[in-house]
Amino acid sequence: MSTKLSICIAAALGIVTMPVFADNTSVTPIAGIAAVDGDISEWNINDGSPDFSANMCTAGSVGADGNCEGSGKELLSTMYSRYDCNTNTMYVMVLREGDNWPDKSADDAWVKIYDLAQTSQIENFSWVSPDGVEGSTLIGYEASFTLAAGTYNDVQVHLNVSGDTSSTGKKGDTMSITVGENCSVDPELTACDYVYGVHDRGLNDSRLFKYSADTGFVGLGKHDGADIEGLDISPAGEMYGSAGDNTRDAGAIYKIDMVTGEKNMIGDPSGYEIDGISFNPVTSELTGWAQDVGLLNIDPTTGVIDVIVSRSGEVEDISWNNDGTTLYFIESNHGGNDPDAANDNGVAQTLRSYTPVDGISETVCGIQGKEIEAIEVLQDNTLLVGYHNNKTQIVKIINPDSCEVILDSGVDGTHYNDIEGLAVCPPPVVIAQ
Repeated sequence: MSTKLSICIAAALGIVTMPVFADNTSVTPIAGIAAVDGDISEWNINDGSPDFSANMCTAGSVGADGNCEGSGKELLSTMYSRYDCNTNTMYVMVLREGDNWPDKSADDAWVKIYDLAQTSQIENFSWVSPDGVEGSTLIGYEASFTLAAGTYNDVQVHLNVSGDTSSTGKKGDTMSITVGENCSVDPELTACDYVYGVHDRGLNDSRLFKYSADTGFVGLGKHDGADIEGLDISPAGEMYGSAGDNTRDAGAIYKIDMVTGEKNMIGDPSGYEIDGISFNPVTSELTGWAQDVGLLNIDPTTGVIDVIVSRSGEVEDISWNNDGTTLYFIESNHGGNDPDAANDNGVAQTLRSYTPVDGISETVCGIQGKEIEAIEVLQDNTLLVGYHNNKTQIVKIINPDSCEVILDSGVDGTHYNDIEGLAVCPPPVVIAQ
């Protein structure tokens, strides 16, 4: 794992930089990127969000305090923004407020920078709807465009909402934006400078993402109808995923493009519910776990599966340590009840280990609280863990020997709040001479 990745994990679990407001019309977007695809999972829209930029009021009637002013003038929508210093790209998202609904009129959804032109700057555009795809019921739009670093003094973001004009102001009396001030241009990130994850948007609607301190959350594609549960990166730097059983490809093994998020199935699906996979960093063998089946050996080139250890019960995820000697797995204890019928929130969990010599341990340590569904060994052999349906802290770092939480401030306020799998590039293996 690279130094940048270590920094990015610390940043993910620490303090973020809030946007700068000089007054109602002065905005400095945070550094970051977004996928303009109609899926807002990567954006932070909670109160106090660092992505928040401006209120959008009826007829652009925004007061000096940034709030709507004037009789009958109300908050109709909200603007969020990010700026990528490496590519000089501005990202904008506009979402409705209250019971107001956007009008599906692309001619009325625009961003104008009057310093540059009288026409919209938007180059990439997507409507946003509740199901994450363009539909008749809209909640806003995403957009991006190239914008050189600097300050622009007459910027207007616009959307028609419920038949009214919703805007950040009016030409000649609207907001200014300063981009490039809060970030420095870094060397181009490599694939291994990111943490990768899969979010369970629904029963079988998986969302892949990656995260770095430089970019924030970046969506890697929507896989509607998929039930991706396991995720890992091979010593060769290739990412793989495994499917649960809530899909027609139950038990499938996928090879996943780390840039585009595109998945390709390897061989035929097994029909198992494969909740976790992990590459041994020394032998490069791919290990998996299937519910009520047990520990698996998976051929990553053919998808052929052999059962190593038979065991019933529900294991959420697995991860080899960096020596390739111990496999950790997190098991949910349902007390004999059907795991598929039980509510996992609050269910006691046990961290166990497996070694080829000693087999499966009884208990390493116990965990009580929010359900952990993803684990990934980091460079120092601590465990990065991801949680099920936890909107306040989606990841923590724990000591695998004691289950003690080492870093308690998780990334919060993101729509990626149901983490099924996590993956980082394995550290280089040092071979003794």
